[in-house]
Amino acid sequence: MDDELFDPELLGEAWNQLQPWHRELIRKAHYLGWTTRQIAADLNVTEPIVKSQLHYALHSMRLSLTDSTLRSRTTFKRNSSGRTP
Repeated sequence: MDDELFDPELLGEAWNQLQPWHRELIRKAHYLGWTTRQIAADLNVTEPIVKSQLHYALHSMRLSLTDSTLRSRTTFKRNSSGRTP
């Protein structure tokens, strides 16, 4: 995995692009270590909904990070060479 994906600025940008619901799911699952069953009970939704939405949240985060990384590489190349790649 590229080191650029761990750039705090890129991570913050990707995080801020997520829907609030998706941020909450990722926070509870990955930062607090809750199970999908615990999250479902806390949010009063079914466990399959949590699993599905967590999948979409992580997918969105990956897409955003990939887009951000590609844009930063293009900007760097353009600035370094003085022309568009």
